[in-house]
Amino acid sequence: MTGKYPIRHGLQYKVIKNGEPRGLSVTEKIFPQYLKELGYSTHLIGKWNLGYYQRRMLPTCRGFDTFFGYHGTSIDYYNYTFLPKDRSYAGFDLWNGTQPAYEYVGKYATTAFTEAAVRLIEDQIPTTPMFLYLSHIAPHVASGPDEFPVPQEYIDRFPHIAHPGRRKYAGMVAALDDSVGAVVQALERKGILNNTVIVFFSDNGGGAAEQLMFPLNKPSFGSNWPLRGAKNTQFEGGVRVAAVVWSSLLRKAGRVSTELYHITDLLPTVTNLAGGAVDSSAGLDGFDVWQSISEDSPSPRKELLIQTDVTNNEYAFRWKGYKLLKGLYVDKEGRSADDWYEPPGGLNTSLIVSTPGAIRCESSEIPCDPNLAPCLFDVVVDPCERNNIAADNPDVVELMMEKLLAYNSTALPSMFLPNDPRAHPGLHGGLMASWEE
Repeated sequence: MTGKYPIRHGLQYKVIKNGEPRGLSVTEKIFPQYLKELGYSTHLIGKWNLGYYQRRMLPTCRGFDTFFGYHGTSIDYYNYTFLPKDRSYAGFDLWNGTQPAYEYVGKYATTAFTEAAVRLIEDQIPTTPMFLYLSHIAPHVASGPDEFPVPQEYIDRFPHIAHPGRRKYAGMVAALDDSVGAVVQALERKGILNNTVIVFFSDNGGGAAEQLMFPLNKPSFGSNWPLRGAKNTQFEGGVRVAAVVWSSLLRKAGRVSTELYHITDLLPTVTNLAGGAVDSSAGLDGFDVWQSISEDSPSPRKELLIQTDVTNNEYAFRWKGYKLLKGLYVDKEGRSADDWYEPPGGLNTSLIVSTPGAIRCESSEIPCDPNLAPCLFDVVVDPCERNNIAADNPDVVELMMEKLLAYNSTALPSMFLPNDPRAHPGLHGGLMASWEE
């Protein structure tokens, strides 16, 4: 949303919890505000999770013309309530603007968000450009007794998947896939598809080691194989995700790019593509990468900060094809998610490696423990992070450590606050609502 690394906001340590009195500073100019200056209508559907304890932090106070979604971390897919792990309360968290949207209780969240997106497109004035951020909850675990809810019709599409959890997970992804199709069809019916850029991406790798790192959680059934690690780690399985860009404006379409891009690149890329310009004084970490995406030319990005987190002792940095890791989160019982995790039920490797974007890894292994010494990988030839080449490249390690420490010196202290008792939904009519003006 800002085109900046989380360290610029003190948000590098954990997500903003429900009931936590913090959020992305309102002094930060965010994505929709850039586009509104260019005459765009701006809309958010789905997850916000950038803070809601003050009303001025809500999406419609921060540049979005409309908001239909939830404030916090997660909700149930049918009743739209947030239920903490200790089940001490339940708070309703579905909003149309600043008003609770009770009328959607009972409708599957993926369907509700998709239908809202289609309505927005159908009602859009064709001469007014539109920015739609459709932030689906799927396939994130739900906040409720059934953590993987999905209509049976989607589960029935995958009788060949033997594992029941993976079959439900596939059903959730299929519903998401149908959502993409419905949005594309709506754009085509409206006659604006050929002047649209669609970007589809994920925010992190799958929670393949969810129970290992968080024993109270149920299995997530995600998989990042053959990549190492999982969500909540700095290994490629936690931070490297596939993305899709579709547009008739692409000069070279129908291909797989292996160039280096980062989520912070979205803001300057889209803003410039929309006819604007981001002033250098804005201090963005992102680059305009449209030419690279469109023409298959080299990315202007040569490095990126993955993480610098003093609290969890985790540091990760990418420079050209090299990736440096120092430190690894280990819980009180000594557990860490630094392995390679196959999905439950096994793999169809012949199907996986036949795709154009398949990741292939060397089988040899040079172990590393980033808590003992920095680990270095060439993730271009070794994306699975099996071969630690730090010992053979001390100059590269030294250079990357210098760069990493330079970023760390500019980081704002991590913010992580205890929940505010004033946030309890019992004080707000059962709602996950703002509690400060």
